[in-house]
Amino acid sequence: MYLIINQAILPHYIALVKKEIITKSRLKGGRNDILKKINQILKKNKFTLRDVKGIIVFSDNLSFTQLRIVVTIANLMGKFLNIPTSFLKEREVKDKKINEIIKIAQKKLTRKIILPYYDKEPNITLNADKRGLAIGNKIEHPPKSAK
Repeated sequence: MYLIINQAILPHYIALVKKEIITKSRLKGGRNDILKKINQILKKNKFTLRDVKGIIVFSDNLSFTQLRIVVTIANLMGKFLNIPTSFLKEREVKDKKINEIIKIAQKKLTRKIILPYYDKEPNITLNADKRGLAIGNKIEHPPKSAK
């Protein structure tokens, strides 16, 4: 059985799959929801992490942080459970049935870490309240008040 983390095709979901989807659960809470949903879907269907034979992630157009979190979860689970992982881009899975996606993903399964695919430059911003006011590439910290 494979664990699928889909964040490429709407609606986003977590699924347990053999040749067809056994069960799936929609991801509603973004990155904070993933581990909770994995645990829930396994318990609900009376499976454990040991029943998972591979992790397949398909993802694109996520925020830099969200993509890194999804890939980190897959890599950590793969490493600690000693199971292969696979990463598919949206264009590889779009308009395909789940059994076709599984076949594509099985060919890409690896025991090496999977790397995220970024389709755009990361948009990293500073929190002006905590780190000062960002002006261009220069950060100006507010003056410290006299005590």
